[in-house]
Formats: sequence, C-alpha cells, structure tokens
Amino acid sequence: MKIFLFGATKKGFKVLQKFVTCFLDDLGAVCSFKETFVRENYYDAIAELCHKNNVPFFEWKTLRSSLLPTIESMKITHIILVGWRFLLPTVINQYLDTKMIVYHDSLLPRFRGFAPLPTAIIRGEKEVGFSVLFAEDEMDTGDIIMQKRFFVDDDMYIGDVIEMIAQGYADSLGEFLELLRRGNVNGTPQDHSKATYSIWRDISDMEIDWNQDAITIYNFIRALGSPYLGAYTYMDNKKIIIERAKIVEDVAFEIRQPGKLWRISGGSAIVVCGSGMIEISECYYEDGTKVLFTNLRKRLGRTIL
Repeated sequence: MKIFLFGATKKGFKVLQKFVTCFLDDLGAVCSFKETFVRENYYDAIAELCHKNNVPFFEWKTLRSSLLPTIESMKITHIILVGWRFLLPTVINQYLDTKMIVYHDSLLPRFRGFAPLPTAIIRGEKEVGFSVLFAEDEMDTGDIIMQKRFFVDDDMYIGDVIEMIAQGYADSLGEFLELLRRGNVNGTPQDHSKATYSIWRDISDMEIDWNQDAITIYNFIRALGSPYLGAYTYMDNKKIIIERAKIVEDVAFEIRQPGKLWRISGGSAIVVCGSGMIEISECYYEDGTKVLFTNLRKRLGRTIL
C-alpha cells in the first residue's frame, strides 16, 4: 500500500504519529494546512515529523493545483483524510484501489458537516464518536466502514473530547489498515432519513447570549475552549474570554436581568442567565491578563450607547 494522508489538527497529528511509529512503510505522503481561529496549530508539528522521517510533505495551497498528477505520479493506492476541512474531487477515486476514506468526528448520519464535536457539546450530547467512511460527492454521505463511541462527562471540555477522539483515531488505525491489506473494506449505507447537519463556525458564533439558560451557556463555554479561541462576552466594553465555569443554584428573582453579576468572591463571579446562574472561575482579557471580578455592579454583554 502507498497511502496519502491528508491530515490536520491534533487528530491528524496523532494519526501521523501512529503511522510513523508503527506503519511507516505504508505511508506514501502527507498533506496539511495551517488552521485558523485556533490556539493550537499542528501544521508545523506535522511538517517536522514528516521531514524527520523522510515522508514527502505537501502544503495544501501548493498541492491543490497539481493534485491529480501528483497522486498518479506517486502511484498512491489509498487516500485517508483526518481532521480535513476541504473537499477533494471524487474523480481521484479512479486512481485509487478504494474510494477516498474520511475520518469524521461524529456518529453518522448525525452531525454531518463542519465542527461536529463543538456542536455536539453545545447540544449537551452525552455520547460522541467518530465514523470512518467512503468519500462521496455529497459531504459525509458515504457508506460507513467503522464507528467508535465515547461517553462525555458533564465536566469534560472540548480539549478533553478532542484528545479522546484523536487517541481513538490513532488506536483504530492498525485495525483499519488490516482491512485495507485484506482487500475487504466494506461499508454499510447510512440511513439518510436520520441525517442531521452541523454548520461551520467563526468568531461571531462564539459570543455568549446571557438570555439563554445556564445549562446551554455552560455547554457553550465547554465547547469553545482551547484549542479554539474560547466563548466570550464583554465587560465595560472589553472582550473577556471565559475558560472555566460551573452551574450554581439559582434564586427566585422578582425581575430577572440576564448578564448581571449576582455575587463575587475571590476573583470569581456568579452571573444571572435567562434561567439559572453560572459561576465564572477562570476568565481572561484578549491580551491574556486574568480577569478578577472586584466590582459587583457589572453587567456582562455588549453595551449599547
């Protein structure tokens, strides 16, 4: 086999590490891209690991214009996409022993599309996982080769979940490559009537809406922490990024005013939500300075002048 790995994020890096340590002879080349809107970018680590092990490495922007000739000239037999963000033309399949293979961060057919793990955590899912499937013209609709499930505790943040999934990807690689070697990679069609979708996210999707209930806001904070840029709000018209929080017991307000601070202690603050309250225990300004709540008479959110 001669596999071309299209990999990015911690997940792509973990799979590459597994290839290098256990299956280097099967790895023909690697392609990656520089991520945006993240604190941890694995592009340099992926490139360095390839160079140290004499694995041909390509940057996506450079490769995309010569993708088909490169695959053909290198006699690539399989393509695996891990943590990948871009669509590859399915015409590539005619050059391969099997259709392109995608590692996707959800238990398909639910959460097709972009950012499925953050979306699942925001939705309060107790179970996540990944699917290994064949690539088709329509995104994430291919037959499923393999699925793995993982339980999510209420106190797990996105970094914990990504680590769990990334390790699951790496641990499954040997099992999957054995299927390829035997030539019996068979997929099971998805039930398309049960499909749901997750749309891409950007900075504007990371602002907290204090009118929502405390559970939704807490899940929102959990879902958007490192390696992402973090759920944010404003205090005195300065952006503050909330890293850690917890749900606390509510009180019966005669008039509920979401976003107002209810209590401060030791630099932490309890905030009124649309229903319920949360306590912010770790919070930073954009420059990395820790926010210490010292004045109770504050309202979080944008101030309209």
